[in-house]
Amino acid sequence: MIADEVTPVRSLLDLKYPISEGIIKDREELELLWNYAITKKIGLKENDLKDHYCMITEAPMNPFANKVLMAEILTEKLGFAGFNIEPQAKLTIIYEGKDSGLVLDSGDGVTHCIPVVSNTIEHHNIVRLNIAGRHITDYLIRLLQVKGYAFNSSADFEIVREIKEKFCLVSPNIEEDRKLERETAFYNSFYKLSSGKTIKISNEKFEAPEILFNPMLIQNESPGIHDMIVKCIQNSAMDNRRKLYNSIILSGATTLFPGFSTRLEDEVRKKYQKVVLQDENRKINIDINIIDNPNRQYAVFNGASFLANFYRENNPDYFISHEEWNDCGENILIRKCPNIIR
Repeated sequence: MIADEVTPVRSLLDLKYPISEGIIKDREELELLWNYAITKKIGLKENDLKDHYCMITEAPMNPFANKVLMAEILTEKLGFAGFNIEPQAKLTIIYEGKDSGLVLDSGDGVTHCIPVVSNTIEHHNIVRLNIAGRHITDYLIRLLQVKGYAFNSSADFEIVREIKEKFCLVSPNIEEDRKLERETAFYNSFYKLSSGKTIKISNEKFEAPEILFNPMLIQNESPGIHDMIVKCIQNSAMDNRRKLYNSIILSGATTLFPGFSTRLEDEVRKKYQKVVLQDENRKINIDINIIDNPNRQYAVFNGASFLANFYRENNPDYFISHEEWNDCGENILIRKCPNIIR
């Protein structure tokens, strides 16, 4: 059973994820998942794929072996006429109509800070955090278990994910909100389960997403996302820092929590004053601007759709054809995918 088929009987199944934290873990499972998405969800017939081109997006720091694996599945197993691979950050920048900016991409399994200058990704300066949406859901399960609710981390994952998407938010001031929750009923909300039982959610609303800013809450010693952003920008060339601070572009569904962009801007501003200006009272002389497009969970897809259509109409040679793959193998990836680092 694959994808949506799993949800109604999730507790009875042994669950597997072909992609974990942006990295392909199982070739056969990925092939099944892609075939399901293309034939069942998009509605293309397997015999018609030889007439279609495909653009695949990839997370930063994706191993070259994974790129080869994706190419083999697309051409040899699924039989597309041609394909190309593009990094997600580039597609987000295109969707926003810019050529430079710092992309903060947080999806299901991993969060990245990717600096893009003049449509060129600074691969050496990408910062990665292995915390994203799935980890927030896992942490929310643990918080609810502490309160006495018997959620199984596997069977009830989708239920808790729905709770997360409905109730969770990013606190503008975590200590004040913790105090408010202890002393009042302001944050109390109720969720009715399919069994008819009702559970109460309170401080879990803002505690679960807090791991993005304070990974130590789940015993992860990585810096928070605001630390990542300042570190990433300060490691860029001095001439580029102003334009990166001016265009911090959010991408991915995990950035959709209410209050996320406001808290992030505040934390980046504080970190800049402390680390760069070395004085929390000094006035910042650059613009720190968070770009939070309301449709940012689709930013990569929309950017890919635009770019794929543009090249299909204006430069079909952009795609790696089935014949080129058969003749050249993995070497064609180096030649026709300029953003690929081997």
